[in-house]
Amino acid sequence: MRRLAVLLLLASAPARITYDGFSMILPDGWRQMDNAEATQKRTQLKPQTDAQKRFEDERKANDAILIIKHDTKSSVMAASVQVFYKPVAKLFEGSSAMDLTRMIARVSSNAFRGTLDAEPQEMKVSGLPGGTWSVHYDLVLSDGSKQPMFSRGVLVLIDKGESDLGAKVLGTPRQMMYMIGYSGPADDAADAATFDDVVKSIAIEHK
Repeated sequence: MRRLAVLLLLASAPARITYDGFSMILPDGWRQMDNAEATQKRTQLKPQTDAQKRFEDERKANDAILIIKHDTKSSVMAASVQVFYKPVAKLFEGSSAMDLTRMIARVSSNAFRGTLDAEPQEMKVSGLPGGTWSVHYDLVLSDGSKQPMFSRGVLVLIDKGESDLGAKVLGTPRQMMYMIGYSGPADDAADAATFDDVVKSIAIEHK
């Protein structure tokens, strides 16, 4: 009986997806998406500010390591999660996870003319220091129509422990960060809640 219960539990558990030491669940009904498809989807958007255009250009220049999407028929913009792994800019090296979170939250909110729901909050992800924030904004599509959106970001800071000499001579970054971003229609509470489960499931093998 116990063996049967274990097998049933394993069968009902969500699949996990991984990339180079980073893993998270793939919720039921969601699918993985590659960067080419994500880039094509963004052609439907119409940047409203120079900051938003720069934000989109940076995304094009830095591929996500993982992307998942929940296809539905109820909205033009379906919920999605994108994971990026990138070095902390040299100008901000030595910053805490919360300092970086507050800065990125402010920049992303201003870029999309959005409203921060609350002050960014400190959190731990897979035992590592991080922070989270959420924004409501209107996404303008290429046809001029607007889609009210909800976005939540999670930052996880990785201290590589590189010395000043190593950073200067070898050019190795002293700090790296994971950026896990959710976006979906503002009225899609179910997928926003699913993102909470995704974040809780994250496991990172610190190298």
